[in-house]
Amino acid sequence: MIVRDLPSPAAPINWDAPCPVHRWPNMVVNARASGVYFPEHEGTLSVKCVFRGREHYRVGTQHFPVDTTSYLVLNAGQRYESWIEHGEVAESFCVFFRPLFAETVLYGLVTPADVLADNPEPHRHSAIQFVERLYPHDSALSPLLAEVRRSIQHNSFDNSEELFHRCLEHMLAVQRDIGQLLANLPAVRLSTRLELHRRLSCAREYMDACFATRITLADIAGAACLSTHHFLRLFRQMYGLTPNRYLAKKRLNKACELLTETDIPVTSVCFAVGFESPSTFSRFFRAAFGVSPERFRAAARGMSSVCTS
Repeated sequence: MIVRDLPSPAAPINWDAPCPVHRWPNMVVNARASGVYFPEHEGTLSVKCVFRGREHYRVGTQHFPVDTTSYLVLNAGQRYESWIEHGEVAESFCVFFRPLFAETVLYGLVTPADVLADNPEPHRHSAIQFVERLYPHDSALSPLLAEVRRSIQHNSFDNSEELFHRCLEHMLAVQRDIGQLLANLPAVRLSTRLELHRRLSCAREYMDACFATRITLADIAGAACLSTHHFLRLFRQMYGLTPNRYLAKKRLNKACELLTETDIPVTSVCFAVGFESPSTFSRFFRAAFGVSPERFRAAARGMSSVCTS
């Protein structure tokens, strides 16, 4: 099922979990809108993204601004509200899954073939809970979403169930990777590990947004609502590097982009990506790539035989 126009918030729709109530099928919503607000309601498992502009979602006290750099996953039964600001046009793209579809897919993935032959469907469904957060676009799910959008635009989307199976397989793979990260955290209860993961993700997203400015460890720990020492220890356990190293990596990657694609002076690049002095920038850059920023730029433009690491 494809929906090309966002329904009016005033439409006579049961906004509390319309899929379980009306047994809607798996569906894709791809529509442009501006200045719309959808009141809090209960939804089904879904992936939210945009291909233009920004769409906002609020879950309890959490605010998730979804733009072209990320997608949001919300679980079945989650209550949320959403809106697109007046004056901003957003192309909303959402995939909704019918009730228990994810559980059926997982059953097919993890159940031995001989068992599936006798029991193709599970007798009982154990509800899957995905980690609800903004995910940076990746090399698995994101290209599939873009592929679906192109087929819709070219009127070649066949609404095949295969699409929804592929989406969920990628989503489950991401959750598996998150589960491996959660295993690095010291908490005993899963609920506590999930909460710590959420807080650490907030801190990482804060660094992603503010890496070009002067931010301190206390600022980052504050974004995670953790004490500085506790945050430092947990971040290193979960991601395998310190917040300072994570920031340096973000800054150096952006520096490489600016050195390759612009003519901005090296000193200006240094300050634009958040380093406080050219000497510090040069030292970190050489340690990471084995050459100075100047030689990196020359090599990137084919002016030198220098090979970066």
